[in-house]
Amino acid sequence: MTEDLHDRLRRIDPLPDGVPVDHITGGDAPDLLEEIMDTEETKTGAPRRTIAIAALAAVAACVVAFALLAGGGGDDSGDDAPVAAGPPLELTTPEPGITMTSCMAIDATTLGAMETAFRATPVSIDGDQVLLDVNEWYVGGDAEQVALTAPAEATISIEGVEFVVGESYLVTAAGGVVNGCGFSGPATPELQAIFDEAFPAPAG
Repeated sequence: MTEDLHDRLRRIDPLPDGVPVDHITGGDAPDLLEEIMDTEETKTGAPRRTIAIAALAAVAACVVAFALLAGGGGDDSGDDAPVAAGPPLELTTPEPGITMTSCMAIDATTLGAMETAFRATPVSIDGDQVLLDVNEWYVGGDAEQVALTAPAEATISIEGVEFVVGESYLVTAAGGVVNGCGFSGPATPELQAIFDEAFPAPAG
């Protein structure tokens, strides 16, 4: 884009190649502008007001051209362009009725082997679905939100513990299904301590 604008400016430039041109704020440019402003008439009889307007227009054109060259021609696709948020990660809550006898004991070693783990806050609950804002990813994702959907004919909960908007939850999942057996639930100090041990913060 910048090279194309340079070429266009060169084609409309009335000065032949090799003629030195001072910057509008340096060299002889200020003296030439003052001389133009003090001249009553040109050889063609143009009044001073007309010459002054023409001079100011020429300066303005130079400023605009410089701004276009420096700014890349006003392209809005720069680093400041907003980045659209990606779709939420979709997970399913566990089937109801899991008995504690089928669960393994929760500890940092077992928890650390989970493929998906995060801390999140519900922002909306609609029927069998809850939408959570992810506050921290421990492993397995980078989505800003997670959408949890309950299985057919089940309430949106984790082993009977229903979600509450604004509360904090610690969640693990495998194969797209939230883990029960205490590996997911409200962010109690006890569960948070196991998560912190399983997923220590990077040093430094």
